[in-house]
Amino acid sequence: MDIIRIYIIFILFVSCSPKKEPFVYSEKTGVPLTVIVPAGERFKRLPNSYLPCFFNLATLDNNNSSNTLFIIPSERKSKGSVIYTKPISMFSYSVDTTRFNFIVTRLSGSEKKHLGEDFSDFALNNENLKESIESWFKEQCPYTICSDFRWSNTYKALIQIDKTINDSNAQ
Repeated sequence: MDIIRIYIIFILFVSCSPKKEPFVYSEKTGVPLTVIVPAGERFKRLPNSYLPCFFNLATLDNNNSSNTLFIIPSERKSKGSVIYTKPISMFSYSVDTTRFNFIVTRLSGSEKKHLGEDFSDFALNNENLKESIESWFKEQCPYTICSDFRWSNTYKALIQIDKTINDSNAQ
């Protein structure tokens, strides 16, 4: 009898737990992000955080503990504001055994395409911006601590977004 009661309580508990709607990426709307570090402020998670960001940093669902953040090279956005973006590429580096991923995005909308539609456009037409982002992180995190700085294409960025969403839904 007790086993049946426990089983019924377990089923009720599982069925009543809130479920998040699955995230579906749309070309029209883009990825909704919450700005956590506006352009012009310091990113305090890095060991030598003395240079302010020249880009906005954002997260999915205000998940500040994630190892995946989003770089939005645009005018300064207010902290906490939700903006819609389109992923372009992924920049990553390692600290010891932990890999940190930064998805480079552009604002959604047809008027904001100067960064390109995908990684090849971005890398070809915005080499200075790409190198500036990489140099900014290298300056903030010395080689003795950070290593294996790497760029990846749009497809890898979308895979990382999906992984980040799945990891946050599992928690």
